[in-house]
Amino acid sequence: MTFYTPLALLLLGIGCLCLLAAIPQMVKGIEKTLTKAEMPIPPRKILISGIAIQNVFMLIIAAAMGTLLAPAAGLGAPLLEAILTGGPLWSSIKPQLLPGLVGGLISALVFIPAYYTYFLRHLDLQTLWAVDNQRLNLNLGGRLLYNGIIEEIIARWGLMTLFLWLGSLLPGDTGMLIIWLAILFSGAGLAALYLPDFYAAGSLKSRCFFTFIGFMYLWNAVIFGWLFWQYGLESAIIAHMIYLLIWYPYDMRLNIAKKMEANG
Repeated sequence: MTFYTPLALLLLGIGCLCLLAAIPQMVKGIEKTLTKAEMPIPPRKILISGIAIQNVFMLIIAAAMGTLLAPAAGLGAPLLEAILTGGPLWSSIKPQLLPGLVGGLISALVFIPAYYTYFLRHLDLQTLWAVDNQRLNLNLGGRLLYNGIIEEIIARWGLMTLFLWLGSLLPGDTGMLIIWLAILFSGAGLAALYLPDFYAAGSLKSRCFFTFIGFMYLWNAVIFGWLFWQYGLESAIIAHMIYLLIWYPYDMRLNIAKKMEANG
C-alpha cells in the first residue's frame, strides 16, 4: 500500500479553495441563525476560525485516507491523477461526463419532488426554517463548491473508500454486498457529521426530521457513490453539481415567496 502525496495535497488544496470561497456565506448564515434565536453573536474571527478548523480537519483526514486506500479499494480520481502524471485529460474526464449528468438528473428528479410534496408539508416550522436557512444562506457558487466538491471529497473519497477497504478485509466472497454497504455508510456517515450543524441551526428532533435527513443523504449516496465506484470521483462531483443546479431555481422561488409573505 503506497501513499501518493501529490494527489492528497491536490485534493486538500482544491477543498481548501472551495472552503475559502464558501466561508463568508456560512458565517452570515450562522449570524442570521443566532440573531433569530436572540443569542449573542461571537466575533467573526472566532466564527471563521471554527468553520475553517472543522472543515480543514475533515478534508485532511478524507484526502489522506482516500489517497492511501483508494487503489486497494479499486477506486480513483482519473482526471486528477492524469493532471498529476501528465496523462490525457480529455480521455480521463470524457467517460465520466454523461454518467455524471444522468446521475445528477436522476437524483434531482427523485429528491426534489419528495421534498416539496412531502417533507415541506410535514416538517415542523422551526425545523423547516432551520433546514432551508442553512441552504439558502449559500448562493449557487457556494453550494457547488462546498456541497458539490467538499462533501464528495469527505463522503466518497474519504468515508466510502474507508468502508470499502475495511469490507475487503472480511473473509469470503462478499463483493457486491460490501460495495453497497460502503455506499450507504458513506451517506450515513456524512449525515452524522452534519447532524450537529442542523441542531445548532434550530432543527428539532422528530421522526419526520430523521426521515428527511436519512432520505436526503442515503439517496444521494446511492447515486453519487455508485458513480464514484463505476467511473471515478469526478463523476460523483459532476452529478452532485447537476443535482444542485436543478434544485437551485426551486429554492430561489421558495425564498422569494417567503420574503413576499414576510412583507405582507
